Order: sequence, then structure tokens, then C-alpha cells
Amino acid sequence: MGKESEIEILDIDKAEVTRRLAELRARHEGVHRFRRIEFLLGGDSNGAHSWGRVRTNGKETTITVKEMSGRGGFSSMKEFEVTADDFSEAVRIMSRLIDPKAMLYFENERDAYWLGDAYVTIDKWPEIPAYLEIEAPSMASVKKARALLGVKGKFVGNANIHKIYESYGLDFRKVMAKNGPKLAKLAGSKLTTSKRSQ
Repeated sequence: MGKESEIEILDIDKAEVTRRLAELRARHEGVHRFRRIEFLLGGDSNGAHSWGRVRTNGKETTITVKEMSGRGGFSSMKEFEVTADDFSEAVRIMSRLIDPKAMLYFENERDAYWLGDAYVTIDKWPEIPAYLEIEAPSMASVKKARALLGVKGKFVGNANIHKIYESYGLDFRKVMAKNGPKLAKLAGSKLTTSKRSQ
């Protein structure tokens, strides 16, 4: 189990952020292309919520549960994570534990850097512009990295991906429900998009 602090900044100038990271001699970890499923756990109450995911970058697959606590722009998160040998098998296992209709499959891209102990990423998701995420062991480190970068954009604090899509007038579940056939194939079922997924 680990504890992390993070923030997101939307509507960034990717070229400007990349240039600033180079000036600060941040270590470029590389570009990751993820395939993943997500499922909510226990709903969302009083600003605290949790969710699970199975994710692969083509080399490593992880099964993760995240629990967020706190309100406002700055909050913390507990993370429970284990590695799995095979993405497809992990998805099939989770689809036996959780109703596949409550799962979403999607793909996204991440350009990742290390700036001191802060993990700085430029994330690109379907149908929305790229945004910046800064993650570190403490909020003090997150704030330090943000100050060093001096990134212009819309600060949204620690916002989950559903909230980020809402800020663009989109429903995350409806966008990702378009991948229903891919999830059905992965889960080994005849799952079809349901009203619950929409």
C-alpha cells in the first residue's frame, strides 16, 4: 500500500510544458500507451470515493484499488496494487468478481517525466485535450513541482477522470461505453452496452 498526493491542470500548452521540463532537466521516462478497465467501488460520498482498475502498458500489468480522501483542490489517496502476469486474464478474473456492465474499457497515452521526487505526466484521453498531472509522496512536493514548472492552465486539484470529462461537458461513461465490444471480447462474454454503462 502506498500514499500519494496529486493534482491535475487542464488546458495546458503541451509544447510549453515539454520545453519547461527540458529546461529543468527532468528525466524523461518515456511515452506509455495504456489499455485499461475501470470499475467504481462503493459509490461516491462526501468527496471520498474509491475505484479499481486493471491496466497494462504492454509490458507490465497491474490490478489497483485507489481510495481518495479529503475535499477541495488538494487531497490524498491510498493505493493498493499488485502485478499480474497477463492483462486479458486479469480482466476475465475481475469480470467474474464485478458485474461487467459496471466496467469500462478504454485506452490512453501518457508522456512521463521525473522532476525530483514528483512524477509529472502529460496525459491524453479520448475526446478531450491533453492535461498535466503532478504526483508525489507529499503535497509539499507536488506544490514545489508545480511552482518550478509554472504551468498555465485550469487548476482542478485532485480530480478523477470523471470530473475532468464533466469539465468539458462530457459524460466519461458515455464516451468510454463506445468500447463495449472490446470489453466484451476481453471479458470473454456476450456483454453489450447497457443503460447502466451509459
